[in-house]
Amino acid sequence: MNRLFFDIGDDLSVIYYYFQKTDLIIKSELVSVEHSTEEIYIKFTGGGLSIWRDSTVLKVKKPSNTVGKFEFCYLIKNCDGEILGYIGKPCEKM
Repeated sequence: MNRLFFDIGDDLSVIYYYFQKTDLIIKSELVSVEHSTEEIYIKFTGGGLSIWRDSTVLKVKKPSNTVGKFEFCYLIKNCDGEILGYIGKPCEKM
């Protein structure tokens, strides 16, 4: 969880929240990140995500079913193991 907070940094305009299900893809720009000892709250355009101490945060190469390369990407699961989405920064296109 701490690594995620470190990778996000200050420039939120290039970091996105991704959520995918069959026939549904959501990609939303991060607006703010707030944290306490118990929670990281990530606000993105159109919603927000709470990452609690008992959530699972795994560094992955990229969101599933997504083409492209990422500087970093994290899979977020709740305490029940359900995927809540991904937080990631795509690489600049060359």
